[in-house]
Amino acid sequence: MTVSVRILATAAAMVLVLAAGDVADAKPKAAAPPNAANAELMKMTPEERAAKLAEKVGGWCIGTRAFLMGIVRGGPRPGSAYWSLECADGRSFAIELDRDGIGTVIDCPSYERASFGKKCFKKL
Repeated sequence: MTVSVRILATAAAMVLVLAAGDVADAKPKAAAPPNAANAELMKMTPEERAAKLAEKVGGWCIGTRAFLMGIVRGGPRPGSAYWSLECADGRSFAIELDRDGIGTVIDCPSYERASFGKKCFKKL
């Protein structure tokens, strides 16, 4: 029961950040604040990126596919990057990577139930 409450609380927090913030995209708007941790991920090969994000997940996840969903420009956590990660065992996770490199992780089914139509592996 405690784990379910914690998962829902994490999902709710991620949804509130996404709802409050504007997502960086190709349109000319104010730039998202710098996110050095995300910039480092973008320099890596896809395989290295998936492995690095899997470290945030832990729990025996071997990252096989990473997908950048978007970067939030505004709201309470501007500059946070949102990634989807698939593990070799079929599990998938949404990861919020803040500007300090701290990752908040939630499994994709919980994220999708709580996020009002947002999906893992889709642009925000």
